[in-house]
Amino acid sequence: MFRSAVLKLTLFYFSILLAVVLFLSFNWYRVAIREIDRVDSALQGNEIVLRRRGNIFSDDLEEVVTTRQQAIEISKHEIKTEILTINAFLLSAGGLGAYLLAWRTLEPIENSHKALERFTSDASHELRTPLTAMQIEIETTLRSKHSDKAELAELVASNLEEVKHMTSLVENLLLLTRNQALILEDSRTDNLANKALQDTKSARQAKKISVTKAIDSARVHVNSPSVIQILTILLDNAIKYSPEGSKIELAGKAKGRNYTFTVTDQGSGIAKAEQSKIFERFFRAESSRTSYGFGLGLSIAQKLAEQNHGELKLTKTGPAGTSFCLQIPLA
Repeated sequence: MFRSAVLKLTLFYFSILLAVVLFLSFNWYRVAIREIDRVDSALQGNEIVLRRRGNIFSDDLEEVVTTRQQAIEISKHEIKTEILTINAFLLSAGGLGAYLLAWRTLEPIENSHKALERFTSDASHELRTPLTAMQIEIETTLRSKHSDKAELAELVASNLEEVKHMTSLVENLLLLTRNQALILEDSRTDNLANKALQDTKSARQAKKISVTKAIDSARVHVNSPSVIQILTILLDNAIKYSPEGSKIELAGKAKGRNYTFTVTDQGSGIAKAEQSKIFERFFRAESSRTSYGFGLGLSIAQKLAEQNHGELKLTKTGPAGTSFCLQIPLA
């Protein structure tokens, strides 16, 4: 489908090029021939004058006329050959250029189409998994003739957990597809950091992870809830991939016109082959396959960073840990 579209667009571009080349060639040839005919007429006038004056012998005049006519025919032939050569080169180069231009024009559309197909497939899979689990649990309970209230309560609780799971997924998907502008306001960096730390407190306590905080207080011009969400996502990931009893560092420093938050963990790092994919939707590193999550966190964080006129990037990873930096504008 993509190649067919490229060929059709190439043919369209080539048709435009062909029309332009033929138009210019025709007019160039017509102007050149007109100029040759003008010179020929002038030479014929000179020959008539010389013949009337008798300043040249008849044989010599005939030779001059023959030579002139041959020169004119040669000139016309050379012009035709030159035009055809130039046209052949222009059409050959133009055809290749039209194909490359068509490819580059349609490539972003093709990539977007593939990304949409992959996104739809991944979203369908993520939604199908909890639905299948709920269906199996309900069917198993209904077939059992000895289900008591405790088992039914456990079934309802399990299904409720799956519903929450799907609700969270749908909310994240809506967040990724929403393009509305955020309301930006002045906020203090220490308040943003403290709120994110408060939101991840229970997760840290569950793994006995401590936090080293080094936040330079400053005013930034951002959407506070979204920046808190970004920091929470980074802290959640740091907790998830850090060993029990380890430390996480949350630092913040102003430089120039920007302020940079840095979250560093003591995990095992991200494999080199996976580093270019970590911001893709539904991507989950091999080390996270056994943990809970959709693979949407960093995608959401990156989009929110862009909506705050900031940037989120991986700055360091290795056996000693991983660091992510969030850069946002100062007020």
